[in-house]
Amino acid sequence: HCRHRRFRQPDEPDTKELKIEMADLKKTYSRWAKYAPARNNKDYYTMILFGRIRIEQRCPDMIIYQANLLRGSYTNRLEVAVGELPSYSGPCPLLLAPDNKSGSPNIPITQEDFDGARSRLLTSIQRQLSNASALADLWLDVDTYKLISPEDDLRKLTEMTLADVLTFAKGFSLSPAVKVVVMPSSKSGT
Repeated sequence: HCRHRRFRQPDEPDTKELKIEMADLKKTYSRWAKYAPARNNKDYYTMILFGRIRIEQRCPDMIIYQANLLRGSYTNRLEVAVGELPSYSGPCPLLLAPDNKSGSPNIPITQEDFDGARSRLLTSIQRQLSNASALADLWLDVDTYKLISPEDDLRKLTEMTLADVLTFAKGFSLSPAVKVVVMPSSKSGT
């Protein structure tokens, strides 16, 4: 007798910000995370380009994107010394969306940003295609994630446009995020 079980995706995360105060802390640590495309999702490379553009714009936070089989995760980390305000005078004026709820990057993305990041990513993938060990890893991804081929992935990236990234970024900014802030205790020093 085989019993069939049904599995479902988990509910959306609780977006209420969790604040934790700790004595003798010298920095405030902020982390937010949200679901991101899985490795076999059509938006996988869009997510990678989005993250690369953010990194290349020298945003003050650290980004970690993990693409998994069913769902990926996208995490931002920011550390700010007590008494300092992060400098957002560059191309990343805000770490969070104006409502401070979604934990979404507010990034102006230009055609130049897009073209440069895509060109560098294409070059990186083309290098992998010409390296036997890296190519073996790409073919393992094809098998694991039920992709067509490494060359097909390259084609998807080649055909991507700035409009694709902007459309993705808009939708991604609206998806819920979990946010945790660890900060110095307001009672320290009293």
